[in-house]
Amino acid sequence: MGSTDSTCCGSAKPCTAKPLQSKISSSRQKQSFQQCRSSRQFMRPTSYNTDDHIIPGETPDVVFTATDTPLEHTLEKSAKPSSYNGFKPKWMLNDAPHRFYQRVAKFFVVLPEQSRIAIWDSSVSTGEVNCVLVETNSKEHIANIICRLIIIYCKYQDRKKPKLSIKAVKPYTDEIATYIYDKHNPLEKEKFVHQSDDVINRKENDYFYRILIGFANYSKAKQRSNRSTH
Repeated sequence: MGSTDSTCCGSAKPCTAKPLQSKISSSRQKQSFQQCRSSRQFMRPTSYNTDDHIIPGETPDVVFTATDTPLEHTLEKSAKPSSYNGFKPKWMLNDAPHRFYQRVAKFFVVLPEQSRIAIWDSSVSTGEVNCVLVETNSKEHIANIICRLIIIYCKYQDRKKPKLSIKAVKPYTDEIATYIYDKHNPLEKEKFVHQSDDVINRKENDYFYRILIGFANYSKAKQRSNRSTH
């Protein structure tokens, strides 16, 4: 008697039951954790229709159609680039611009004609429904083509990530769009969508591959020139 230690059921052992406040706190933590898990599951990338045009990789997750609504990627607030002067987008990873476009060019060579048609039809139009042009007539058309090709390429590289959006990619395409517009406009749909049957010489015979490699070489030379002047 006179001891302040509490006991359970009249035994001499100290009581180990948790206070009510501790139980409530633990319950709230579990509830918060469940809500967090639910939120992460909700934010997972959605899968895409397997009836769409499937690109190399033999997986229904890597597709593109003119009617796709890509998930939005927010640009960093400090990023307002018109070229690659010291700032690269995250989707370019560790590649220099010329290396990135060399990879994109090689990827384009194996892109099926159906995917090429989908890229063109959603990029080169007058803005009216079902009014697709057979030639590009503006730098905007070329930028649209580049954007959609980059979106497909990046999705192919990492299928677990959400698709990039036009909004996220377009600020970085001004230099290549200007180069192609100045040197090769108008681009022709028939040549763009055609995939050579000659597998051995497919790169050399691919119209848009040669254009992309031309820009990659131009970008590489420009980078070297900038280094030599510093």
